[in-house]
Amino acid sequence: MIFQCNTGKTCGKKPWTGEIRLLVRTSFHYEAVITARGTSFHLIAGKYQNGNYLCVPNMNFGCELSHFSDTFWNAEKIRQHLSNPIDVESLVCGIKALCSFDEVI
Repeated sequence: MIFQCNTGKTCGKKPWTGEIRLLVRTSFHYEAVITARGTSFHLIAGKYQNGNYLCVPNMNFGCELSHFSDTFWNAEKIRQHLSNPIDVESLVCGIKALCSFDEVI
């Protein structure tokens, strides 16, 4: 699935596209690969007792998330682990796009 990044112009003037390849979807989590602007994130995101979470094993980090569509709060959490604003924006927009997969989480 293709999704749009930088629609709010947080990283310069031009938006870009990203792609999600869904690997696993259960009633509790997603496993997917998000690729945008030359960076690939293998992620596991889902729900646990205290809310939502994100784990990105190939980047060696995990964190709590708000609702997947809350790009502001999620960007704040992810920014603590990734310093490149383009990567943060790409990952946040990809997580938001996960909602398009008939969200059950």
